[in-house]
Amino acid sequence: MIGKSTTEFIPVSTFDVHALKQAFLEGRLYIKQTTEEKTERTNREEGIQAILQYVSHIDACASEKYQPTIRQLWERILRSPELENSFFLSRYKSSRGLPNWYRVNVVMVFLLEQNVYCKDCYTAVQLHLKMEQTNKRTKYYTGMDRYLLDGKERSFLKKMQYTEPLSIRD
Repeated sequence: MIGKSTTEFIPVSTFDVHALKQAFLEGRLYIKQTTEEKTERTNREEGIQAILQYVSHIDACASEKYQPTIRQLWERILRSPELENSFFLSRYKSSRGLPNWYRVNVVMVFLLEQNVYCKDCYTAVQLHLKMEQTNKRTKYYTGMDRYLLDGKERSFLKKMQYTEPLSIRD
């Protein structure tokens, strides 16, 4: 029948290699990604975008050297294999995969200490308030001491900020 498609799930134990080859040659073989993998990737990307939106509130506070590429620096930090998991909660099922706003604030403070953000003009609290768009410190600032960077992460961030920034056209 034209227009009607059926999907048949076959357990691995019953695979018939000849039938699979034939289905492939006829264009009837499809491999479906598991929904869990897609959902996890989609949630991670949404989380990265939410973090980028959050830190974009302080883009104008970047020191002159980093002003043109501050978003790209954050993108590289959030997508780096060395740090990517530390920006998402993993402990409790109800919050697993959500952005770790505590860690975002810790990294912001570290970047301020490294003068990526203009430390002559802003304090960590001022930057936090701008990110949160409020006039009162939130739990993400007051509780960030539970999510401090270890030596390896600090070292990695130092190297990353001194690597050649991406051009604005990239």
